[in-house]
Amino acid sequence: MALAIALPAVAQRHGSPDKVPEQFSIGANKFDLLLQYLGRTSGGDGRESYVRVTTAMARKALDDARDVNIRLIRVSMPGFSPVVHSRTGDLDLWIKSPEAYWRRVAGMMDDLDGRNMRLVPVLMWNARQFPAIAGDTVGDLIRDEGSASWRLLSRYVSDFVRHFKDRKTIAFYELTNELNLGADLDNVKLCRRQRSKAECSLAANFSTDEMNAFVRRFAALVKTLDGSREISSGFSVPRASAEHLRARPGWSPSGPDWTLDTRAQFERNLKDIHQGVSIISIHLYDKPENRRFGASDAVELIAAAKRVADSERKKLFVGEFGDRQPDEAGPGSFSFRAIDALERLNVRYSAIWVWQFYQRKPYRSPGDPQIPFSLEPGHTDALIRRIAHANGADKASGPQRADVLPPRLVLTWPLECAFLGDEQTVHAIASDDSGKVERLELWMNGKRVGTDTAPPYDWRLQVGALRAGEHKIEIRAHDVVGNVATASRRVYVRDPGGARSCELALKRP
Repeated sequence: MALAIALPAVAQRHGSPDKVPEQFSIGANKFDLLLQYLGRTSGGDGRESYVRVTTAMARKALDDARDVNIRLIRVSMPGFSPVVHSRTGDLDLWIKSPEAYWRRVAGMMDDLDGRNMRLVPVLMWNARQFPAIAGDTVGDLIRDEGSASWRLLSRYVSDFVRHFKDRKTIAFYELTNELNLGADLDNVKLCRRQRSKAECSLAANFSTDEMNAFVRRFAALVKTLDGSREISSGFSVPRASAEHLRARPGWSPSGPDWTLDTRAQFERNLKDIHQGVSIISIHLYDKPENRRFGASDAVELIAAAKRVADSERKKLFVGEFGDRQPDEAGPGSFSFRAIDALERLNVRYSAIWVWQFYQRKPYRSPGDPQIPFSLEPGHTDALIRRIAHANGADKASGPQRADVLPPRLVLTWPLECAFLGDEQTVHAIASDDSGKVERLELWMNGKRVGTDTAPPYDWRLQVGALRAGEHKIEIRAHDVVGNVATASRRVYVRDPGGARSCELALKRP
């Protein structure tokens, strides 16, 4: 995600937004960043105890990214859910209490500003989300500007832009996430094979031409609200048969045409689907179908897309790329080769997938597999060092300063006010600006009961012998020069009433 931005030492939050400086660097996807400020990721349900943990995780992730000069962060603004009608979802707070919702968003923006980072806000990540809330189908959203789902999306986007267009946080807007991969397929039939009846009630078929009209309408809305910034589509690299499917889509009587496109057809498709926006977007992974036009390496598509962007006098945003097992990525891996290409071609907008992504729970246990694609210090250090090198973070500037900062530490589990069973696992995440956390210690009621020297950090607590009532769990993180960070929790043993009272107290202003 090669974009990088030279920002002033102190980010100004208001006034006319600056143009994004044309300096190379690799950025990162943090799909769930706003969801962390809402407490609606990592299994969270929006409770205050969850919000505190996931917000702390978000700030740690941003600090870790700043260490390697990541300046561009790509984030889903509306989240993802719901995906079926009449369900709760990630926009519930916006619908029920918009002022509270926008305060959370402003908190995220403040934290980005404080770290001199720029945001790529994806305005509609999941095409099913707004139809699910509004009682529509995806087809209604795309084809009908009078539909309830389009009106709802327009209202959300208008609210967001009006709240934050005068801040310097936003680099450029992005409309969708890979909407082009759904064009010209028989989505209705495919859904019936793969998903529930409730989910398929939203499914719809749409053509590339219908999608292009939707993108033009969507981009026009954003330009009306803020004409000072550029707009990206958020599209993936076109399917290998995109132009053939466009001529004979999946719902044709004779079925879809999966004939591989020529280079000229690839170029025509990429130009056509980006007529309504000023930034050409591709997402690229190391899949066999991305080794095209005689090339043995999918990375060659970056150069092919760059030629199209240059011919159209538009910028290129490689909005996603990465390795499924980033802990194994080293020289010669797809991510390393992609970064090499981004540097060589001077592609200034890019974002690796994905930075510290705890999708289903706020911790990783030792027996858990590596979280697919997720980058985090202590787990994927070789790839992070490569990003740091590309971003110039490994180049010494001036005399070395003494290390006086403690590690970054988040006690991720149990939550504040938790009611413990007979056995409890305690989890924490930690990192250090020097690159090395020496050890984490677990303390229970002022006594050290465990030590861990490598991530993922966790301990098993035997709770049965503890007295009933409130207890204090504390984690202490030590770096190699003796700086110490602490994090603690109030928890309850055989005292459900105390746990409930504690949780209620968290909600008070």
